[in-house]
Amino acid sequence: MISELPLVRHTRFEDAYKYIERCRDTRQSKSNKLGFVLGEPGVGKSRLVSMVKDKSPSTRCGIADKVPVVILKAPTRFTESAFYTEILISMGIRQKARAKTSELKIRVRELLKQHHVELIVLDEAQDAIPLTGVKDRTQVVKALKFIVDDTCAAIVVIGTLAAKPLAFEEEQIASRSRPPFILQEFHYTTREDRVYWRRFIKRVLLELDLPIRETQELSDRLMLATRGDLRALERLLIDIQAEDLVQQEQVSTAEQALLLFENVWSKNFYGGPGQRSPFELSKRSLRSALRENFALER
Repeated sequence: MISELPLVRHTRFEDAYKYIERCRDTRQSKSNKLGFVLGEPGVGKSRLVSMVKDKSPSTRCGIADKVPVVILKAPTRFTESAFYTEILISMGIRQKARAKTSELKIRVRELLKQHHVELIVLDEAQDAIPLTGVKDRTQVVKALKFIVDDTCAAIVVIGTLAAKPLAFEEEQIASRSRPPFILQEFHYTTREDRVYWRRFIKRVLLELDLPIRETQELSDRLMLATRGDLRALERLLIDIQAEDLVQQEQVSTAEQALLLFENVWSKNFYGGPGQRSPFELSKRSLRSALRENFALER
């Protein structure tokens, strides 16, 4: 049984990973070590963070463990002190209560160097940006400036598009960062979009070893069902994998696969009230729905 989709790469995902690695590789330059990866929920940001961490595991060393990548979530009540404390906690370092901000900065700077930290990933950045205006972003700006100007580590900020003001409107940040990378959702307007999505679905089914025949029609219906949201696709495929027919590898035809998806859709209450299942639509209705929802070319 799967608990999440495998890290099947597609072009946009791969480009986002390369962007992060470029920030890390050029961390000696203050104008290139800060980056932003932004995107709507469901485009793969969480998987991207997992991939970055998995590819750079910590290693035991005699004096101090080498920790190439530090991952932390943005404190919801963001202060400089809370941010520095989260860095230390993510490194597995105990921190005394009520330490002064100045003390935390010294400790963070020293420990990042001691543990050979090359990259800090600040996830869920939108949670750090208050809704009350520019003034309240000051703490975030100060924290990012400190990492860029006074430490040996690069830092990449991950978040939804709600974090765009931090990247575009704060002059002290914009002048220190690479142009933000926007992780786009899957489009479904052109023939090329359909081919791209179909290849992705094929790779996912192969990676999961699901005995389901991939077709253009199934890919179209999966796009209509999930709108390209990877979390929605994940939930649906997890439910598919749990079916007895899949466990017994008795889904040998495209018709059987379509019926299986329709049964799972109905049984697990996908969709809103009155919404027809994408897996029960006729081919003609399917094509009309794709044009209506995604402006798919004729």
